[in-house]
Amino acid sequence: MKKGILRILCCLLIVSHAPAKADDDDRQYNQVRFQVQRSQAVANDLMQALLSVHEEDTDPAALADRINKTMSWALETATDYKALKLITAGYRTQPVYRKETLQGWRGDQDLQITGSDLAAVAELIGKLQARLQLRSVSFLVSDDKRSGVEDQLIRQALDACQERARLIADQLGFKSYRIVDLNVSTGGEIIRPQERLYARAAAAEGIAAPALEAGESKLVVSVNAAVELQ
Repeated sequence: MKKGILRILCCLLIVSHAPAKADDDDRQYNQVRFQVQRSQAVANDLMQALLSVHEEDTDPAALADRINKTMSWALETATDYKALKLITAGYRTQPVYRKETLQGWRGDQDLQITGSDLAAVAELIGKLQARLQLRSVSFLVSDDKRSGVEDQLIRQALDACQERARLIADQLGFKSYRIVDLNVSTGGEIIRPQERLYARAAAAEGIAAPALEAGESKLVVSVNAAVELQ
């Protein structure tokens, strides 16, 4: 009796699972996946420079005092550049050992300058290099400009996606298609040379501003789609 009941239950389980598998197969039937991209080269309109003050001393208190005074001088020097954004960060102090014996202390602090007035940033860098070291310069596309260009590229990519779907359906003998999955992603890369930083000899009145070239960035929009041919 028990064996008969078990057989009936097994049959019911098999029958109940059969439609679900069929539905899964139907959802994958005649599906095609593809990707389209649209891109555009855009002039960089934002500049970021990273400078740092670096000091060494046998007295940690004296070391901190020198770093703080130099950074205060840098911020005071930058007060006339109201349009630029300044951020201080990366305050680091560490001991200096030689043959396992403490010889002194080394410390540094970073100053990041960001602005769309490239000439003003370059001019300020030239002034700050009298006491700070220039670590890096990078060029970017501002958020507002990036957003506007990406909106245009998204429209172009979606139009291209529909054209690609119609082409695939037509070539394979189907009358139409239905989008079952769609993913839009944005990105980009810097087109080299994105920056040029030339070293110049110190002028009589101080250090000349660095010569810079902003270059371009390549903004990219990708659309990954899955369509069901009908």
